[in-house]
Amino acid sequence: LEGHGTHVAGIVGASGQVTGVAPGVTFGAYKVFGPGSTTADVIVDALEDAYVDGMDVVNMSLGAAFVWGQEYPTTRVSNELANNGVVVVNSAGNSGGSGTWTLSAPANAHDIISVASADNLSQQTNVFEVEQLEQQIPYLPMSDAPAPPTEGESDPLIWAGRGCVDTGRSIDDVEDPAHGDLSGRTALLVRGDCTFDQKYRGAVLAGATGVVIYNNVAGLFAGGGITPIDGVWAAGISNSSGEALRDLLDADETVVLEFSDETVTTPNPTGGLVSSFSSYGQDVELAFGPSVMAPGGLITSTYPGGGYAMLSGTSMAAPHVAGAAALMLEAEPDLDPFQIRDRLQNTAEPAVWSLNPGSGLLDHTFRQGAGMIRVDRAITADQRVTPAQVALADTDVTTTTLTVRNHGSEAVTYELGHANGLQTVVGTFLPDFWLTGVPVQFDSETVTVPAGGSADVSVTITAPYVGLANHQYGGYVTLTPVDGSEATTLRVPYVGYAGDYAGEMGLLGYWYWGPGADDQPEYVEVDPLLAVEVDGEYEIIEDDGHVFRTRAGEYPVVAPFFGHYPQEMELWAVDQTRGRQYLVMQDEYLPRSPALIQRYLFEWDGTVRAGNSENRRGLPSSDYTLELRVLRALGDADNPEHWDTWESPEFELDARGPAATGNQGRGPGQGRGPGR
Repeated sequence: LEGHGTHVAGIVGASGQVTGVAPGVTFGAYKVFGPGSTTADVIVDALEDAYVDGMDVVNMSLGAAFVWGQEYPTTRVSNELANNGVVVVNSAGNSGGSGTWTLSAPANAHDIISVASADNLSQQTNVFEVEQLEQQIPYLPMSDAPAPPTEGESDPLIWAGRGCVDTGRSIDDVEDPAHGDLSGRTALLVRGDCTFDQKYRGAVLAGATGVVIYNNVAGLFAGGGITPIDGVWAAGISNSSGEALRDLLDADETVVLEFSDETVTTPNPTGGLVSSFSSYGQDVELAFGPSVMAPGGLITSTYPGGGYAMLSGTSMAAPHVAGAAALMLEAEPDLDPFQIRDRLQNTAEPAVWSLNPGSGLLDHTFRQGAGMIRVDRAITADQRVTPAQVALADTDVTTTTLTVRNHGSEAVTYELGHANGLQTVVGTFLPDFWLTGVPVQFDSETVTVPAGGSADVSVTITAPYVGLANHQYGGYVTLTPVDGSEATTLRVPYVGYAGDYAGEMGLLGYWYWGPGADDQPEYVEVDPLLAVEVDGEYEIIEDDGHVFRTRAGEYPVVAPFFGHYPQEMELWAVDQTRGRQYLVMQDEYLPRSPALIQRYLFEWDGTVRAGNSENRRGLPSSDYTLELRVLRALGDADNPEHWDTWESPEFELDARGPAATGNQGRGPGQGRGPGR
């Protein structure tokens, strides 16, 4: 569908104009996507088929965003496959723009290889000419929209802002209409806040004859997921090019784009760095992730119809690692999935911080994992260190024993060291970046590992507590060979949470840096809303006394914002007249809100489960409130401080007549997800 699978397969094993990582592989193809999405049970069936068919490596360039890990079906089955000898590789997710804690499922499976994305070093691009500018504007077509023409010129440009018209994401969203009349014009928009397809569709339906979207971070991008309308073309350009065009428009210049069939090799200023879309770990249960990083931004590979296309995503990064795993198995067929992951992590190279590469600071371990894979070193290195990753959870001090094994013919002496990774504090949706030294101690300064033998190293890591909430930190334990040894430098990445995870990570709000002279962090409570659906629209109920007539299909809807991931949710109906409480809805392992403006919708149809059966009975007409109770991630259900609660305005439930069955909860689906 849409060329995604063909592109991914080519990265693994194409042999032609594009050469994949492992061109000699034998493919097993398992179709899981219908028109744009799928469900967990379909993916699970495909994973089971792959196991029965004897596949050695499974690549999944897919994911469900903002969901819990180990109880999610695809996550559980992925772990099972890995523990039964199958190397499972999964894309980490493309939700980096939504902040921290965005590792998707099943990338959050603890026993697989999850893969972050780095941008390509350069790319072949077409160019626009603009009379007022001295330099050409490189661009990339936006799949699956038509590419810009190669001759002639565009209609005049008009600035169209974000272009997020009618996102349909929540009942209290704010529309962002295009600025000005787009009819007969080329729309210039900025990336972010909604999908490429929403921007494109809104502009074209407003009359635009071409769509140009510029990046909201440095570098070019290859967006996708567009449904073409009336043959209107679309292209993506860099942030600097977009700002240059905006400056001309702000000066009331008439700007047209001159088309050309000329192509140029464009160096990518973000090449080798973590892609802006790549999701942040660690997982909700404080496990390590993602595992490693591979090229995923601006990757050219095979496309349906015998052609080639450039796409971006962690979907493109994962098959690089799947191909690397195939090469490793070709060299050593007896390697198990954990040995393959260990070697890839041991020999990976961490990248510097993508937002300020000149600083020399290493990017987050909970975003790039161990770093960029080096499959050559993973195959040839004779030395290993386990564990190859360390998750510290929210402990204050952790002592870990690392075991170094030497399969070479000569002893190797390593100098033990440590490198800090960048940290995040306070903001989930808009993280604040932090660097403070992590105290790391070793039981010795060096370790000598005899030929054919092993040696243990004791490492003690102390959490760098700075008194700020939502503090994720990480770094790298390094083993650097000395005395002229040609052995490979080995690294062990770690990740932890500095503070009281369950105590600080409230669910009905979010942390941010507050206003004022002191700029102190503040926790903003975001109360759930009580609403009713009328003709497909939601009306918010703010005051007591609203009447819900279930016979007419009017049901109370609770719309919470979840700033983090609820471990449990209970919705209670409290009969204010009779003084009774009824558990009307219960769920576990819920997602967090993808954005500050997004709420989840839980509709109650006025019924409650009848005893121990699955049948439901209607509650009598009366005055009620609804009470929402949510247990924090990794919280103690017996600790009242780990529960966040809210009570609705009082309302009347008019249950006369037969009760219809309503929708008792709406959550995200399973799919690749739109590009952003």
